[in-house]
Amino acid sequence: MKLTLALLTAIGGAQADPILFSIGADGLGVPRQLFQIDVGAANVTPLALLGDGSLSYGGGLAYRTGSTFDGLETDSFGSVNRVSYTSAGAVSNIAAAGSFSGGGMANVGGTVHWIANDFLGNSTLTTSVTANSIGTGFNGGLAYRSTDGLAYAVQNDGNGNSSVHSVNLTTFATTQVLSLGQGFLGGLAWDPATDTFYVIGSDSNGASSLFRFVLGDTSPTSLFALGNGFNAASLTIAAADQGVPEPSSFLLCAAVLSVRLFKRRA
Repeated sequence: MKLTLALLTAIGGAQADPILFSIGADGLGVPRQLFQIDVGAANVTPLALLGDGSLSYGGGLAYRTGSTFDGLETDSFGSVNRVSYTSAGAVSNIAAAGSFSGGGMANVGGTVHWIANDFLGNSTLTTSVTANSIGTGFNGGLAYRSTDGLAYAVQNDGNGNSSVHSVNLTTFATTQVLSLGQGFLGGLAWDPATDTFYVIGSDSNGASSLFRFVLGDTSPTSLFALGNGFNAASLTIAAADQGVPEPSSFLLCAAVLSVRLFKRRA
């Protein structure tokens, strides 16, 4: 029995690296290419092109369920619609979302939140019914950490310096938790299985890389290159792909191991 429990603990403690999704640029530089990012394999796979190229789909991305995502669709005049789309590229309109959006999107307890930025750089944390000011320059990504009930957002100042801030969802006060460096405009996501944040940064030539950090780190860790065009504050994690065995899997493992141990003793 002790061996069985030890093996189950080992199985339960093994966490796979997550599957992420992001929006990158198409061949003409329009943010509308949906990518899958396999962190464990350091692999970036294009999934589908969204729309016909006349509209941008950058500035926000949130995993919903199955192969469906929430996102933002922006025209050349800055008007924004909240949309849903699938990994196959089918896009459906949900509702108008104001204008000058583009600071990230996250699913907060079943309600989609996104950050809108006006032409002066003023940032608001927005839902379909509320909009609350959180300061300026929050245009680099948004994530929700369910273990502390806080949102986390990437801010960029006038000199290009990037930092991560926690956002109190009751008072909307922000607190800086980590300085990232420069050029982090590609999005932010949180993995609940490992309590790890993932963030996309780009250099002055537009070459983008994936980074990760945990709260308490003094700087992010670079993982691998993604390519060019990941500057749309669009990064999300597939909630179903956490690498955590379901309860039925634990029960099956327990049953098999118990039977084997019983046979050996007999």
